[in-house]
Amino acid sequence: MMVRFAFAFAAIGFLSGHARSQVITIGTGGGHVVIDGGAGVPAAATTTAQAPAAASAQAPGAAPSARQQKLKALEFDRRASAILAAWATPPKDPPPPQAAAEETEEAGGDEAAAVAEADADAVVEAGDEAEAGEAAGAEVAPAEPAPADAAEAAAAAEAAKKAAEEEAARKAAEAKALEEELALFQRRVTLGEWEAVGTYLAGLSEEEGKEAYARLLDSLVKGPSQKPNVPQPGQPYLEKNVFSPDDVAALAAAAPLPLAKEHLEKLGGILRQALDQGHQLDTFLSELKPHLGAAGVGLDRRQLALVLVSAAEPLSLAELLPSAEEAEAKDDREGLNLIARYTLARFEKEQKISWLEEAWRATQAALAVGDVDEAVEKEALTRAVEIAPRIQSELGQAWLDESFTERPERGMDILAAIGAASSTALQSQPLDADKRFKLLELQTTAAKALLEAAPERASEWKSQLELLAANWLREALVTYQLDESSSLGPRMQRDPYGNFFYWSGGNVRQGNVPVPIATGKVLDIRPGDGWLGRIDATLRPRFHMLFAQLLLKAADEAQAFPYIEQLAALHPKPAKELVDEFLRVWAKNHDPNQNRNRSSPYIFFYGFEQRASGIPLTRSKQERNLTELAEWVERLRRLPVELDVELLATAFTTAH
Repeated sequence: MMVRFAFAFAAIGFLSGHARSQVITIGTGGGHVVIDGGAGVPAAATTTAQAPAAASAQAPGAAPSARQQKLKALEFDRRASAILAAWATPPKDPPPPQAAAEETEEAGGDEAAAVAEADADAVVEAGDEAEAGEAAGAEVAPAEPAPADAAEAAAAAEAAKKAAEEEAARKAAEAKALEEELALFQRRVTLGEWEAVGTYLAGLSEEEGKEAYARLLDSLVKGPSQKPNVPQPGQPYLEKNVFSPDDVAALAAAAPLPLAKEHLEKLGGILRQALDQGHQLDTFLSELKPHLGAAGVGLDRRQLALVLVSAAEPLSLAELLPSAEEAEAKDDREGLNLIARYTLARFEKEQKISWLEEAWRATQAALAVGDVDEAVEKEALTRAVEIAPRIQSELGQAWLDESFTERPERGMDILAAIGAASSTALQSQPLDADKRFKLLELQTTAAKALLEAAPERASEWKSQLELLAANWLREALVTYQLDESSSLGPRMQRDPYGNFFYWSGGNVRQGNVPVPIATGKVLDIRPGDGWLGRIDATLRPRFHMLFAQLLLKAADEAQAFPYIEQLAALHPKPAKELVDEFLRVWAKNHDPNQNRNRSSPYIFFYGFEQRASGIPLTRSKQERNLTELAEWVERLRRLPVELDVELLATAFTTAH
């Protein structure tokens, strides 16, 4: 028995001595964690939510770090309620390191004693089993290990257990420190502490800094993804992020890497929000311009110009641009594009043709032969097609003709750039019907120029022309389904007080649907016969059907009928539906009571002659209506469709 206790106490001494020898210091993303393993568990974990003092470079192709993964999903909140809440709730002070260490050491000591006692019991039990074997007089050696071996095995198991605990404690401390670090980062963004934000970003590795800055700008532009649950009337007044123009300059200065074009575009989006909230651009620019390019400012003249363009403020570029001559001499294609943007904006404001011609010259210089950045060339080509129909024919039309005859590679670039932008417009700009219409108008201009200047090449490029036509078809379907206008243009109306006005209707956005282009506008830019002739024969009837549907929607049955005839020749079934709609529209347009809807009820008061409220229909008007209906019925009967007798009778009685 004395031998067994000797082994037990030896094991306890060995384990306790081993436990006291573990003192570990580790670096985390948020500072340092010190683990004193004197009792086999962390004694103190102190963290500071700051950027790492010296972030190690991440090897190319290496898996993203834990911090980088969290930064990629981080959100930032600059709404007024969030700013006020953060301001009124200062961060909690961390506990004193010594007190935390003492508490953890006491807890760790108790656990270590319990572990040692359990090991001692295991050694005693092993000794008892060996003594029982001797008493039984067993001749074979015991299967259990000797007491010395058992003690070593127990010590090894304890060491492995303690190492696992230390590793788990280290990971938990690092995770907690990272959470505190990122929470402090979010808080500083919310409060606009941009200098501290810049210091944090500068302390990250290159990959982490790049990810963090891109996510920061993207989140600020879009706003928090979690929206409060408010009643429908309150939806238009949901809180948005709050900015000032100074925030834009400070965010630029906080960048941990050289600003790229995508960064400047997002900074422009933030500036746009600041201006929409009431801040004045002139004051901001007058204070910033003298310091552009200086250390710590974050923006130079060109970068500020790109920010202003992204903020839809091209008229403010005047003092930031080189002259056209300087830009051409330096082959500054980006600068020439900015000059063209500025001069085109001046033309839109002042309507002076000299500004338009200057924009044309700058655009042509940006497209001159030589190395041109793809994005710069695409922008210049799109603008050139926009300007060409608006300037003198010897300039604009000649340039378009040359693009499809003498320089077909440029013509290909034109169709590709405009067609690609139009193809993605409905998904990227569902609420901006004007921008989508502009792209469709540009592709129509380019297609017409190709068909007129180089019809042979148009036949070679018929597959590409079909793709452009499909862009129109997709938008036209949205218009047919969602547009609320009922005419090709404004119609005379009368208000309740007897005043006349012209009204073409309007589109009220309802639910999660795009804003449609007006019916009249989308019909104005529909593909012509030459264009349709180069579209696959299986797709062409769909265009004829949609042309007829849109024209009937706009109450223009006469223009719709030729398309109904073409469709009926090959596809009688859909043509039958259009014939029925044709009769309904004709009856509505020839209803003598229709004009009564434009009358004011006030004109019948105070002794007004009541017989004057009858139908203003003369015998000659009746005869004209019946003659016209007879002519349409004759043409309709030639179609391979069956006429609806009830609709025909309704048209007769309505017009009579």
